[in-house]
Formats: sequence, C-alpha cells, structure tokens
Amino acid sequence: MNNYPKASLPDQVKQGAIIKRCFHCGKDLSLKKWDSWNGFLVECPRCHGLHGKRWNIRRVLLASFLFSAFSFLFTMRPRNAALSLLGFIVAAIFGNFFLDRFPDLVQIVIVIVFFFSPMLINAVILMKHERDLDDSAPPKQALDS
Repeated sequence: MNNYPKASLPDQVKQGAIIKRCFHCGKDLSLKKWDSWNGFLVECPRCHGLHGKRWNIRRVLLASFLFSAFSFLFTMRPRNAALSLLGFIVAAIFGNFFLDRFPDLVQIVIVIVFFFSPMLINAVILMKHERDLDDSAPPKQALDS
C-alpha cells in the first residue's frame, strides 16, 4: 500500500520508544522518538492506516530558508537526510571550483537556485506528507476486526 515503515506493537517496545494511540483504530503504537518528534508517517501494524502529525508549512519553509540543506533533518528520516545533505555539500564543493567559469549573470542564477532548492525540495516533501496523511484511512475490513 505505501512505503512507510511500520510502527511496532507496544509489547515490542525498544528503549527510547514512545507509546501513542493510533488515530484510526485507537490501539497503542510504539514509535521511534525521531518519528514521534518530527511527526513522520508510520503505518499502524493493526489497521494499516498512517499515523503522524500535520506539518506547519510556515515552519517547514522558514527552517528551509534559515538552515538550508540542514532542514532536511526536519522533513526526512536520518538516512535520507544525511544522503541529501551530503549531496548538497558535494554540489557546493564542485560549484566552488567550476562556478568561476560561467558569466556573472549565470553565476547569480546558479547560486539562487542552489540557495532555494532545499526550500523547494522540502515543499514537495511537505505536500506528499500532507496528501498521504489525508488519504491514510485504513481499509474498512481492518477497522471491523
């Protein structure tokens, strides 16, 4: 159905996990702290609905503007955020060496695109998060059981 990780059952709680109730079936879920703090979507193991928080667009875009690529830590899980951040670091290093070869106007456009691309990426992630949360109603037969 989706590619989100499954939450654990409360009897499989690991150290540092947080217990919350599923929005759909009302049963307890065990969430990782990072998932709970950031409101990342996880799939309920019982009803298969998505559990997570709604994100505030202003906060996400402000964090994207202030922290640039470091804001990926707020909108992505750690592995994906680290890979994206590494990609931006590599692009900055290559850009530092090759940017002087372009005319001034092209340099300005490249820097502006580079500066605002984390905001655009996070906006797309935010829209996908909100869309998936809106469409997260579990199958009716899962709720009946």
